[in-house]
Amino acid sequence: MRIARSFVALLAVAAACGGSPPVTGTLSNGLDGKPLGGQRVLAKAKGGDLTCQVREATTSPEGAFTLEKLCSEVEYTLSLGDKELRLADAGAVQGGAPATLALTAWRAPTGEGVYRLEGDKLTPIKVFADVKSAALASGATVRYPALKPTKLPAVAAGQKILLVSKKSADALQIVPLVSDPATRTFGDGSTIQDHVWIGTRFVDDATLEPVTATVDAAKVKDGAAEGAFFRYVDSDAVPAGAYAILGPEDKRTWAVEFGKAAEGGGEAAPPANP
Repeated sequence: MRIARSFVALLAVAAACGGSPPVTGTLSNGLDGKPLGGQRVLAKAKGGDLTCQVREATTSPEGAFTLEKLCSEVEYTLSLGDKELRLADAGAVQGGAPATLALTAWRAPTGEGVYRLEGDKLTPIKVFADVKSAALASGATVRYPALKPTKLPAVAAGQKILLVSKKSADALQIVPLVSDPATRTFGDGSTIQDHVWIGTRFVDDATLEPVTATVDAAKVKDGAAEGAFFRYVDSDAVPAGAYAILGPEDKRTWAVEFGKAAEGGGEAAPPANP
């Protein structure tokens, strides 16, 4: 008798799934708006019978997909098979209710940091160095990386820098690294010779002036998904040169070379010792 009741229950679940209207939609790239073909769209049930747990579909070259046989009155969350594609506002769908979705995905990793993007390939950029600071006799403070860069990761034509943060798209700033061959003397009598400063130029040993990067807004694209913020910056969005990437209070910095054809290896000179 128990077997018969279980069989009837399974038939009821199968009928509920088989008669459920499909969920259709499209998937597009948040960066350029183009359709994303060949991507697995997954619908995972929140509870429900084991036979209802996962449904999936693969997008057409036009980015279209159809999720079929979702169980009625079961809620499904959506995700993508490619874990480096982050769905923006994916939300959930209800089995048994017809729906047409327009999904947007961003090419971004799950971890925070700085990455180089070329096509669909993401390459993480390692943190370059600790950030130090020193006070001038005038009381002004200058920040600088503990290492002097000699060869930095390059952001060449056709590539982008991707900044990923859970705080905001502005949490990581692109700041010029200003070369200075002179010997600088600080308020405590210590010196540094032939180094680089973060967003600062020495007028003399007592005076600093800020140096900022003019970023071409037309060559920057912001996105957000799954609680993270993304900023994609073209290789020519700033004038060619060396830049630190960090927040105003950060104790470590990334460093890259924008607009350089050859890839760098992140080499650095020995630490600066004020």
